[in-house]
Parts: sequence; structure tokens; C-alpha cells
Amino acid sequence: MLFSWGPVLCLFAAGFLPTVWTFLRDGDPGWIIHLGIIHFVALSLLFYGYSRYRYPVEPLCVLLAVATILSVRTRFGHSAKYAVGEPVKLTR
Repeated sequence: MLFSWGPVLCLFAAGFLPTVWTFLRDGDPGWIIHLGIIHFVALSLLFYGYSRYRYPVEPLCVLLAVATILSVRTRFGHSAKYAVGEPVKLTR
């Protein structure tokens, strides 16, 4: 489980505060994702630490982990194909 969840957890932890700060500063509704994660963490701490309490919040953690990877790549000079928060144009 550490090999599958460990990298996501590290990237999520590194990107949690910077992304919530950016969302709140820019007025982006993405801070609601953070609120949902905090809600599930508080409930799982209150009602035991079973992994089944983590399952509904895992996709949100993966989204924030990917946002962390993209922002680090953009910040250090590697251009990402899609920036975080930029709409993707679907063309045929």
C-alpha cells in the first residue's frame, strides 16, 4: 500500500497549503476541494482510522498531487502542456 499511496500522499501534502492559498487569493472555487478533504480527515480521526474512510477522498488527493507536479514543472522551467486552472480546448 505504501508504494501505491505513498507518492500521492507526499505530493498531496507538499501541495495542499500552496494550492489552497492560491485558490483563496484568486477567488477560485477550488478551495472547496480542500474543504472536502479536511472534512473527511476530521471524520476519520474522530471515528477511527480505517482506510475505507479514505476512499471517497482519494481522487481529490490525486488531483492536488497532479497540480503540484504541474506547478513544480512550470516553476522550474519545464513547460507543461496544460497549466493548472487553464481550460483545455477539445477540438476535432
